[in-house]
Amino acid sequence: MHDALTTYLDSLTEAGKTAHTVASTRLDLQQLARYLGRLTLGSVTADDLRGFFAWLGRQQGNSTSSLRRKTATVKGFFRQLHAAGDLEHDPSAELLYPSFVAPELSVLTPAEVEQVVAAAHTASWQALVLCLIDAGLKRDEAVALRCEDVEFVDGVESPGRLHIRHRRQTGRVRQRTLALTVRLAAALREQLADASVAGREAVFGVSARGVDFIVETCGRKASVRPSGKVTPKMLRDAYGCDRIRTFLARERQAAIDGARPSAVRALRQEHDTLLTRELGLAGESVVPDRYRRLVAGFERDRPEQG
Repeated sequence: MHDALTTYLDSLTEAGKTAHTVASTRLDLQQLARYLGRLTLGSVTADDLRGFFAWLGRQQGNSTSSLRRKTATVKGFFRQLHAAGDLEHDPSAELLYPSFVAPELSVLTPAEVEQVVAAAHTASWQALVLCLIDAGLKRDEAVALRCEDVEFVDGVESPGRLHIRHRRQTGRVRQRTLALTVRLAAALREQLADASVAGREAVFGVSARGVDFIVETCGRKASVRPSGKVTPKMLRDAYGCDRIRTFLARERQAAIDGARPSAVRALRQEHDTLLTRELGLAGESVVPDRYRRLVAGFERDRPEQG
């Protein structure tokens, strides 16, 4: 299996996959190789693979999301071997992805989001909260944001851009450029002026725990979710759901305008790819589907208007 694994990893590198993706794939397939022991690839059956994933869940304590990712890795590996003619049949073709169980609904409604923004009692806190809500930044990305990463542009549709290039030293980042909303651009202009006076490279100069404290305090002041605290991830999720609402409106309008079902599906895929890139997630992420389910749940629960 060693030679087949090396060839497969080389093909991923040639296809432009990130170093992190290749390293993660290597670890997953090496774990499979250790489980299979002396079995040759040609003798591996679907039952062997099911046993592997059952072992990962019971003995290794892998979460559903980890099992789904590793299922995709194993399927990709055996699919390529079969396509190249190295295997007579693909034993992974019969594998099913573990059912994704969405966590309890915790994403904020649009009204709750605006309550949190209004509860940010200083300009600095509001700029930080808006980075999570209007740009979908991860907590560590907000901590690592530098003044040089903010670019203002006059006379165009978007008032500026946010270049995501850093996280904390212990983390990795998917570099990307995001458009600023009008209110986020205004908040960042004021925040950068304060950073310049203080001689600070970082936009905010707070720690990850500081971000948690600010967001939790804003949620408590806004009386949002009194039974639980508001977290940075909830604000990032609110961004994802807001984008999905925009995308759903476009997809519905395309259907109303007479677009073929295949064209609507292609538009949905384009939207999901865009959101995945905006959030800095892996290309195979299931997060857009989760946001679609959350938004659909909101719409089902919304009282009918008279």
